[in-house]
Amino acid sequence: MNDAVLGVIIGAVVTIVGTLINHWFTLHREKVQWLRQQKAEEEKWSRIEKAKEKERVRQQKQKQEKHIRELYQRSLQSLSALSAQDSGDTEFLIQGDKRLTLIEEAYKSVSALAISNPDTLEKDPDFSTYLNRFSQNPDSWITRLRETIYKFFPKDGKLVRKPEEKHTESTGEEYTIQTYISISNNFRKEQLMQGEFVPSGFSITHDFRKLTQSQRRKLVDTHFEKHNHSLPKNVSLYLPSYNPTSKKIYLENTRWVASLNPKTSTPEEIFNAWESDYDLALEEAKSMSDKES
Repeated sequence: MNDAVLGVIIGAVVTIVGTLINHWFTLHREKVQWLRQQKAEEEKWSRIEKAKEKERVRQQKQKQEKHIRELYQRSLQSLSALSAQDSGDTEFLIQGDKRLTLIEEAYKSVSALAISNPDTLEKDPDFSTYLNRFSQNPDSWITRLRETIYKFFPKDGKLVRKPEEKHTESTGEEYTIQTYISISNNFRKEQLMQGEFVPSGFSITHDFRKLTQSQRRKLVDTHFEKHNHSLPKNVSLYLPSYNPTSKKIYLENTRWVASLNPKTSTPEEIFNAWESDYDLALEEAKSMSDKES
């Protein structure tokens, strides 16, 4: 075999080997590229699925928070509506089937609120007692049930108890009471016709020691027993009323609705007006009780 033939053979072999090596590298590169694309696609879909799950959890949380807020608001609104009709203001009067429907709605809303919050409401001894008694005698337990719910507030899709107020050493603050007072719509209407705007309600802060002894006694008689033998910092002003069903006089069933202008009335004048209405309501309640005895 001469050198020319040998050179041709070697060249052919080198060409074939080179071609095979290039082909192998090409296949290997394409495989690596495909694997990278596959991994990128998997990571992309993983991120999409995680984002969808995160969004689903967020929407579910928002839905739960909205549901709790609605139950909380509906419970307080229905109980407040039932309480307001006992104020003596005819605009709030609800009777017959409408009243029964409102009581049923209040019970359903409050019960649903309790079921949705087993670690808070259902474990609260006052709430469980008041809800059970409300189902048996709504008129006598509206206020207590509503004030118990007020001890909580919706947060992060559940109800949490409002923080307890911290009492400091004697600074005079322990004698300060705050009262929210509703204004009669009839009175507000009359004031508007005279060109004077009167809000539907207002809060006053007052030193308990500056009340008269008879006013302090009325507040203590109303609030002391049902607030664990103490006077709360936030008190409501009530009028006595006679319940013909139970044939008893209750001190805390009817919330006082004032007929005065808070812009021009002092705390002393406000409490004096409340006490005057209180004494009249008590006489009327006793009179109704005597008639049925």
